[in-house]
Amino acid sequence: MLASSGRLTSRGGEPASVGGDSSIAWGSARKGAILTVTPRCWGIVGVVALSFVVLGRIVFHEWLRFDDPLHVTDNPHLFPLTWSSLGHFWLESYEGLYIPLSYMLFAAECVTSHVLAGPGGSAPVHPAPFHAVSLFLHAGVVLAVYRLLLRIATPWAATAGAAVFAIHPLQVESVAWISEQRGLLAAWLAFASIERLLACDAAGPPRGSVRWRYASATLLFVGALLAKPVAVTAPLLALAWRRHQPAATWRVAIMPLVPWLVLAVIAVAATRAAQPEALNDFVTPIVCRPLLAGDALAFYARRILVPADLCVEYGRTPQAVLADPWAPVGAAIVAAFLAAVFLSPRFAAARLPTVLFVIPLLPVLGFTTYAFQNHANVADRYAYMAMAGPAAGLAWLMDHSTGRVTALRLHRLAITGYVALLAVVASRQASTWCDTGSLAEQAIAVAPRVPHSWAMLATHCIEAGEGDAAVRCARRALDLAPTFPRGMILLGTGLAASGRFPEAEAAFAAAERLVSDGQERIELGLNRGRMLLDARRDRDAATVYSAVLSVRPGHVGARVGLAIALTRTNETGRATELLRGVIEERPDHAHAWVGLGNARLIEGAPHEAAAHYSRALSLDPTDAGTLVNRARASLAAGDRVTARRDARRAKSLGHPIDEELAKALDDHTDAADAVEQR
Repeated sequence: MLASSGRLTSRGGEPASVGGDSSIAWGSARKGAILTVTPRCWGIVGVVALSFVVLGRIVFHEWLRFDDPLHVTDNPHLFPLTWSSLGHFWLESYEGLYIPLSYMLFAAECVTSHVLAGPGGSAPVHPAPFHAVSLFLHAGVVLAVYRLLLRIATPWAATAGAAVFAIHPLQVESVAWISEQRGLLAAWLAFASIERLLACDAAGPPRGSVRWRYASATLLFVGALLAKPVAVTAPLLALAWRRHQPAATWRVAIMPLVPWLVLAVIAVAATRAAQPEALNDFVTPIVCRPLLAGDALAFYARRILVPADLCVEYGRTPQAVLADPWAPVGAAIVAAFLAAVFLSPRFAAARLPTVLFVIPLLPVLGFTTYAFQNHANVADRYAYMAMAGPAAGLAWLMDHSTGRVTALRLHRLAITGYVALLAVVASRQASTWCDTGSLAEQAIAVAPRVPHSWAMLATHCIEAGEGDAAVRCARRALDLAPTFPRGMILLGTGLAASGRFPEAEAAFAAAERLVSDGQERIELGLNRGRMLLDARRDRDAATVYSAVLSVRPGHVGARVGLAIALTRTNETGRATELLRGVIEERPDHAHAWVGLGNARLIEGAPHEAAAHYSRALSLDPTDAGTLVNRARASLAAGDRVTARRDARRAKSLGHPIDEELAKALDDHTDAADAVEQR
């Protein structure tokens, strides 16, 4: 893979130290022991601190309506969290991937969130612990990359390379998006396994030490495969590093990696088996796939050199690439560069950085099909591990800055300025991940012709109560893709939120003809059921929610919706049973507490109803509708002081108070005021 003439070396011309201890060194002095902090220690501490400063704001960001519900907040195997539900992740794939280790991490974070919320366990799962874990995982990856760079560069050069890896704007998506925590975990374990494997070469006798290091490296690699299949490239990365070592022949380099390659093949086969049969809307002809790969490499190279106009969805699907007349130009430039690097001795030093950049991208360059190709053939998160290549290149460049002292200082000053610029751009990029609306708006600004981005913005508008804005966004998505099922579903949902029920029903009927997979059918049923409830067509709503439960029996939203419909048709016994089951699983589900309060109020238990409404308000204190409901329950229970307080609070939040409740409260105003004064 790499000729001996292409080995990266330190400035002295010798290979940089292999392994080595980057920890704090201890010495002794006349007055006792002293602490000597090595440049390696300062370097990694500085890089980790820089990444926390640049990306630390993500701890305050919200959940995103972009796979976060699928993997965490609405994951039926995380709520309730039981040994049986955890076992499901080990026994079966989830959403087309067998990655049980990542879901174990999500489960641990859910528990942590509930513990931090205090006793009771009824608070919603908060995103802050998840974001904090992402930051620390990223720091772990940076540390592993830094230790690898020390094998080819001096400490300060390795620090510069690790800094670029840590804060390059392309890395923001992987760190700021909770759902991609799976990729962070896989990258950390993969790089740690490579570093551990390379440590075997530096280990001397006894042989047991070598065997232990190799066994631990293999165990880390297995963990990476169980975190996300992207780790299948780790054996090839390890081969590149081992081949780069002095006097490393192909046989010596590859022999310890044979078991890893076997495990990688098994992981690839398992991943393909877990994927649905109809994976892609469009299958690229094999002869055109090298063009996809060249275009993707050119895309990532441009974004690395000039990290501008980054977003979550670029819309560069295989069809778009094949229709772009400039795509062959970019692919040709990439092919020429690769040929020069691997055929010309003049560019031999660029071989290792190039290999480290290309290998992690191999599964997602377009040579094989994968699900996200329906959205785009490129994504920022795919370049996360690949950034080790540019990091290695920059480290080598710093170590080989030759010339007079003034020129050398200017050279290093330029690199420092470049890192500072990356920090500013990365910080701004991180701010776009604060919520779903900001994320969608950035994607639309960069690639306005991507229907999925408009659908994401429509979802945000619906959750914000902006029905008309959601309709406009959904119509824009449908203008770009008339047969886009989710766009039609969101159009119906936005129309229903605006009170235009006949138009919403027509949109849902059109969506029924477009949906193909189970997830879309569930989304359609949930939104249609909500529209029917708003239109007071309760029996129709019960039928729709029952159909959803026939597809996904334990779906929480469908059970709550069905319970609401049953309560309105006076089937409170069954509704109460459904809602108590939901609350047992999800004590943080505010709507379930409200529904249970409604059912108990109808059944003539106002004290219980008021208590249930209070639990809902502890989860969402600004829910004006629930305040009105508690006012009614409190009034029925004889607690007019609480009833008046809730009614006033609801009115201040803009919620209308019906005449019956207002009259009942006005009849006792003087007495209630006297009680409040006492």
